[in-house]
Amino acid sequence: MLVVPNDYEIDKMSKLYKIHKDENYSEEFSFKIDKKEIETMYNSGEIFDINR
Repeated sequence: MLVVPNDYEIDKMSKLYKIHKDENYSEEFSFKIDKKEIETMYNSGEIFDINR
């Protein structure tokens, strides 16, 4: 799975809308990650949301 992370971090899920802008994502820093690892990160609360 190819991941393009947001350039910013927040500590509250309710504020996601503030950083979810196209200009905050950089293909330059994209990387591949195993789907199981993403599921683990999501289940542990390390990541809040995934947009496809």
